[in-house]
Amino acid sequence: MRGRFLPGCKLLYTERAVLGYNNYNKSYRRQARSHFFRRCLALSTDFQRLREFITVAEYLNFSQAANHLFITQPVLSRHIADLERMLGVQLFFRNKQKVQLTAMGQLFLQDAREIIAKYEEACHKLRLASHGMVGHLKIGFLERAVRSFLADFILHFSKTHANISLEFCCYNELEELTEAIKRDELDAGFTLSVGLQYTKELSYEPICQDNLCVIVRKEHPLVEKGSVSLAELAKEPFIMLNRQQNLTVFNHTISLCEARGFTPNIVKEAPNIDTALLMVELGTGILIAPQHHIVNASSKLRFIVLEDEDCRIYIAAVWKQNNVNPSLFPFIKELDNAHERFANEPSRNS
Repeated sequence: MRGRFLPGCKLLYTERAVLGYNNYNKSYRRQARSHFFRRCLALSTDFQRLREFITVAEYLNFSQAANHLFITQPVLSRHIADLERMLGVQLFFRNKQKVQLTAMGQLFLQDAREIIAKYEEACHKLRLASHGMVGHLKIGFLERAVRSFLADFILHFSKTHANISLEFCCYNELEELTEAIKRDELDAGFTLSVGLQYTKELSYEPICQDNLCVIVRKEHPLVEKGSVSLAELAKEPFIMLNRQQNLTVFNHTISLCEARGFTPNIVKEAPNIDTALLMVELGTGILIAPQHHIVNASSKLRFIVLEDEDCRIYIAAVWKQNNVNPSLFPFIKELDNAHERFANEPSRNS
């Protein structure tokens, strides 16, 4: 469900995920499905003959074996004869008094049982995979933003979906992660909600709340306040993350300021958050950034929460709407539980 921030709301994952799954070429799917079912039918006949052979070998009586298999004795005899012809060996000695396995039949019985066991195991795995219960997901994440909850979420998901393997990729910038999802290099990612509402091809689910803060030196007059409004910063010198590498965050900050009637006085642009925090510590200016960066900040800096409603941001899971990986469905469903656990925690980093 795109852009939903209502606390306590359930994730309607099937509506979006299934629509995305059905988006790819339907003609190709019909042709592939038809071919697949024809092959399955042929395989099913072959394996049925093996099951019939195993049953006769266990009963050593065609009538009893036929009753067990719910077919007539003549039909069963014909099937076994067909199997022997196909293999080119005699599997049973049979006369009016008894049925007995030949040496070739005894040899084939062990292999037949193993083949049937493997086949049934493969069918079970295929059924699980078709429902997304077996598979592989490649997950990207913004390390600092999701550090507080990612391990808990993954441990819980791995316990409930042990047959879905997970591969992780760490990203430093929001844009890098979302572009990787768009290019199908990732199945999903954990990132900030900034700008996601404007990306039509992506869906996202808020997990827990973060806040935009103004970051200042501990001697700054604003430190005496518990929180401030963005409008109070109109005359402050701003440090901004480089617009080329952090365009989404840059534009978001500019938009927030312009909504309050001022354009920020940008005195420096930093290539990354560490450089920006150092510039603040050196007294170059103030910085608007998410509260989760407090874990990496110097003790000489202070984070003051911006009290404006539109300065709330969220850590969110994001995925491409038309991603066809079946294992993505249970992953999306599990996000609902994560939302329940973390939605009421204002900040897990504070």
